[in-house]
Amino acid sequence: MHAQSSISRLSCTYRGPGTQIAPDQAFQNDPLTLPTGMPILLKGKRWSQANPVQLLHRSPPIEGTGLTRFLTVLEAVAEHDLIPHHDRDYHNLNSL
Repeated sequence: MHAQSSISRLSCTYRGPGTQIAPDQAFQNDPLTLPTGMPILLKGKRWSQANPVQLLHRSPPIEGTGLTRFLTVLEAVAEHDLIPHHDRDYHNLNSL
C-alpha cells in the first residue's frame, strides 16, 4: 500500500509494550504507554474537522531489549486515495 494521510487509525498492541501517546510538547519527555490489549482510535490529518495535531503516537523503542511486539493497525483512507492504486497494487489477486 502507498503512504497516504489517513482519516482515522485504529491501533492495538496484542504482545509487548503498548503504543505510546502524548501531547506534542510532552512527547519526548513523558509519553504515556497504553496497556497491552488496549485499542486506541486516533483522528488522522484528513479528519473532516481536524485541528492541528495535538496528540502524537509511536511504537515504544524496543531495539536491543529482546522484547517483541504484535500490533494491528486499521486505517480509514478516503476512497479517492485508495481507488487509483487498486488496479496497480492488486492486479494479480486472481492468480493467488
